[in-house]
Amino acid sequence: MILATGLAASLAGCAGDAPPPADWVAGGAAVRPSVHSVWASRPALEGLRAFTPVGTAFAVAADSLGALLLTNTHVVVDGEGTPLPRLSVLVQADTGTALYGAEPLALDGRRDLALLRIADTTVVPVRWRRERVTMGTPVATIGYGLPEGGIEDTTGARVVTRYTVVRRFTAGYASSYRTLEAGDPSTNILEVDLFLFPGVSGGPVFTREGRVLGVNRGGWGLGERRTSYGEVIPVLVVRQFLEAAGYGDTVAEPPSP
Repeated sequence: MILATGLAASLAGCAGDAPPPADWVAGGAAVRPSVHSVWASRPALEGLRAFTPVGTAFAVAADSLGALLLTNTHVVVDGEGTPLPRLSVLVQADTGTALYGAEPLALDGRRDLALLRIADTTVVPVRWRRERVTMGTPVATIGYGLPEGGIEDTTGARVVTRYTVVRRFTAGYASSYRTLEAGDPSTNILEVDLFLFPGVSGGPVFTREGRVLGVNRGGWGLGERRTSYGEVIPVLVVRQFLEAAGYGDTVAEPPSP
């Protein structure tokens, strides 16, 4: 695939034997330009709809035709599994901000992965880590929290809203790999001790070297109480998803499960 060539080439070299950086400055700077906010039209008050942030996505390939971005299926579909109306990606770069319509190329509810295409040709694809991480490995994520703010004015059937969308960084540690359904590697996940705030779903999880090792799936808690336990979809499962969608060369050969 034309769009897939850039990232495959970027994976020719993986993290070597050099010791990892002592902090997250370089790794965060490497990943940050690839991470963007997903927007869509969702139900609001009394049958009305609001165009609002719904999650996070990150670029995996780009060329003269546009870009491919990964996120979660639950970020971009409704309760019936239908893509949300006005699905878009807000690209926030150092040179400015632009909103692009997003075309769902592949949706996989079982793996909770979605592949989107946007027309932007300037996004920066991430670099992947092929090796599995071990227990205690420092990991971090960057994502967009759900909107802060709300309705400012209501006039008839028109609802005017103002939202503030903030890019956030959190860090923690890898715990262990496990399989949600015995014998089915397509349900492998990586458990992490990492606070996954609302809105970070679909964002990348990465090492201090700035190598992405998986996609945020979600955090756990009781009601409104959030914990630092999170689940990450590892590179192996990402590759399975992309191969099934016809974009298998977007990610180089991952580790065996």
